[in-house]
Formats: sequence, structure tokens, C-alpha cells
Amino acid sequence: MNSAEMPVELVVFDWDGTLMDSTQAIAESIQLSARDLGLPVPSDTAASHVIGLGLKDALQLAVPSLPAELMPAFLERYRVHYFERDQHLAPFEGAQAFLAELLALGVPAAVATGKSRVGLDRALRTAGWERYFQTSRCADEGRPKPDPWMLLEVCRQIGVAPSRTLMIGDTTHDLLMAESAGARSIAVTYGAHPKETLASAQPMALCHSIAQLRAVVLPLVSDSRSRTAFERPGSSSALEEWQRVCASDQLIEGGDGVRFKWRNAAAASLDAFVIRFEGQPRAYINQCRHVPVEMDWPQGKFFDESGRYIVCATHGALYSAQDGHCQGGPCGARGLRKLDSRDHDGGVWIRQSA
Repeated sequence: MNSAEMPVELVVFDWDGTLMDSTQAIAESIQLSARDLGLPVPSDTAASHVIGLGLKDALQLAVPSLPAELMPAFLERYRVHYFERDQHLAPFEGAQAFLAELLALGVPAAVATGKSRVGLDRALRTAGWERYFQTSRCADEGRPKPDPWMLLEVCRQIGVAPSRTLMIGDTTHDLLMAESAGARSIAVTYGAHPKETLASAQPMALCHSIAQLRAVVLPLVSDSRSRTAFERPGSSSALEEWQRVCASDQLIEGGDGVRFKWRNAAAASLDAFVIRFEGQPRAYINQCRHVPVEMDWPQGKFFDESGRYIVCATHGALYSAQDGHCQGGPCGARGLRKLDSRDHDGGVWIRQSA
């Protein structure tokens, strides 16, 4: 399975310009600080482009004529101007509701930001959003964006592989960090960088609002809740991926089956079904070995009248419900392709082919 098909198990957000509508406040604070010190004032585009980087890196790019000896004075002026605007900042519409939804779903969320630790902690307290995030990393704690350090540290702490992590941000700094870390990314176009610039970094999606972002992300994280990993028999470390296809009580002994899609080693999606026989879920590829047609008609009707055999509705081939072996009719010696299945935590799970 390639990384684009893996379920998302961790969502990492940038802060400024992604969750908080602070792009203009940051850009204005950079411009006003340059004016205060008699330095060339960067354009709106130049001041916005550096948002997301660590503050010192951002200032060196936005105000290249800033001498090292004036950096402390510039930082002091920047904080004055930013704090004047900070009390008026607001989250983007729908951001808190989206975070609350992820929390309710049990999907871990985190922050990776160009803000300082002091700045992010203060912003989280002001917004009352500490409960929404399991962890966070800031630019002054290590290597800033687009270096992958922040994202890799978040993945390490929460215990989720980068390939199963989604980074959401409003700058190419966020997207390039995700690419370097081996994570997927989504760009929001309402922040610091224009959509054309964001598109050049090839995120998996461009979203123009929180509502659109929610519509893209929720199916990705919902899929992760239908998958899990179990230890492979005979190994203490190797894992196999399993997919939940239905509730355990949905399968009644000798009753209707549940159809689902199964992914083979070539990442092709095949029609399959699961039934309950002798107390256990039994899963098979839904294809008769006589003629490659789906076997149930009406859908979900796989058992013959005895409740012991699977019957093809087209030509009457009979298969053992226990193991899929041909028991009569035109299937000859060819049995159904059986899939590994199990009951676990109230659900029926099918092993996927990695």
C-alpha cells in the first residue's frame, strides 16, 4: 500500500494563517518594526511570505538589510506591535468546531509552528484550546520549517509513522516540511501564501475554507478508525493491517453476508463478502470459480437452504462455508479464495494485503 492510500492517524496543524487569522497582524508588525528602525519596509508579499519560519529566520529574509546588532531592537519592536494586535485576533470560522470534532473522534492532533514556545502557549491559553492538542513543537525548540524536525518529533512522541500523518498549513514552508518528513500535506489558501505558490509544492489538496478542509480530512481520519494492526502470529514485532468491515452482531449464524471491498497486493480493489458459520466469521472473494461472476442474488444471500454451503446464484456451484472448498456443481476442484477474518472488539475484521 502506498502512502497516499494509508489511513491518517495523526493531524498536525500550523497555527498562524491556518487556525488563527493572524497573517495580517504578523506582516504589519514586521513592516512597522522596520519603519521604526529606519530600515527598508518590506512589501506585503515579502512580509507575508516568511510567516511560518522561525522569527529570526523570517526577519533575515523579509528585511535582508537588518544588521545583526539591530536584531534585538527589531525583535523588541516586533513584539510591541504584535501584542497590540494580538488581543484582536480570532480563529478562522469553524476552526474550533473542527478541532472539537477530531477530539470527539479520538484522532490525535498537534501543532507545528514558527511561533516561539512562549508565544504558542500564550495563544493556546487565550483561545482555550489546550485540550485539543496532544503535543506541539515550536521553532525555537529545534530546527524551524521547512526542516522536518518539528514534524518528526511530533510523530515520535505520539507514536504515529510520518506516512500516516497529515500536515495542514498555509505556507510552502509547511508543505516542504511534510514532504521532507515523509508525511502528506493539505494546503489552506486563506493564509499567508497564494494558492498558485502552494500548488507548486503539490499538496494532496488545496482548501479554501475550514468547511472545505473538514470535508477533505474527516473521510481520511474516519478510514483510520476502521483499520488497526495486529501482531502477526509467531512474531513479537511484525504487524499486519486489518480492516473493520461490520459489527460482529451484524453477522447471524447462517444468515445474510456483508459485502465489502478487499485490497490485494497489487493495490487492486476486489469484491468480497463475509458470513458467519459455526460461530466464526468466514470471508471470501465474491467470485465464482466456474464463471467469474458475483455469487449472491439478491445481494447478501450466499447460503443455500441448508445453511451449510455457499451457493452461486448463477449456475448453482456449491462451496463449503467453512473453508470455501468446492462441494458440487460446475466449480470442479476449484475453491473460493478465502480471506483471514476475526472477531475483535465488537467488530468483524479482515486482513488486508500490504
